[in-house]
Amino acid sequence: SGLRYLGSPKREDARDVFISKKYRSLINIPKKGVVATGSIRRKAQILGMRPDIEVVDVRGNIDTRLNKLDQYKWDGLILAAAGIHRLNFKNLITEYLDYKIHVPAPCQGSLGIEIASHRSDIIDILNPIIDEEATFISKIERTFLRSLGGDCTIPVGCYARIDRGTIKIIGYISNMEGTNQVIEQINGDISIAESLSKRLAKMLLNHQINLGKKSDS
Repeated sequence: SGLRYLGSPKREDARDVFISKKYRSLINIPKKGVVATGSIRRKAQILGMRPDIEVVDVRGNIDTRLNKLDQYKWDGLILAAAGIHRLNFKNLITEYLDYKIHVPAPCQGSLGIEIASHRSDIIDILNPIIDEEATFISKIERTFLRSLGGDCTIPVGCYARIDRGTIKIIGYISNMEGTNQVIEQINGDISIAESLSKRLAKMLLNHQINLGKKSDS
């Protein structure tokens, strides 16, 4: 009994996207404009950049959220690029958000394949779609999240990528209001990627003392 993790297929685009029928960019939304998202991380990131706009909560699948965008005439909606791409809705995307500012959730765009432990007969069938790099990257981002102690109750982001033998990991943590956001990046050889992700989490935790307080500035 139990499950066995095989790995991840090739990762989809990890970025967040801005969808709007009114404005070309998140920056173009006027003061007191309204943007919808179901993510506390995205809400903190939006408010950190645009504290002058309102962020409202939205739930449901992608179709439901897109329908609510029309129904409530919001100025914009923030979603994961991966879901939009997989549903072939790319034409709806107004803007791809910069992952260095709007750091994605750990493993955003990744799929994890698990099988029943006793079904070793299907491993050979599934192995061809497992992507070694995507599986490795997912492991590094999950290590970061575990080291941070993140559990979806605080805004957290992490994005790792490999560039010519170097792993580059960006980490993000914030208070709920987005008034104390911390973004740090760490680079190093892929052979020490796990220890780098743990070190990055520690760097962010060193800032955590400020996260419960609003900035005076």
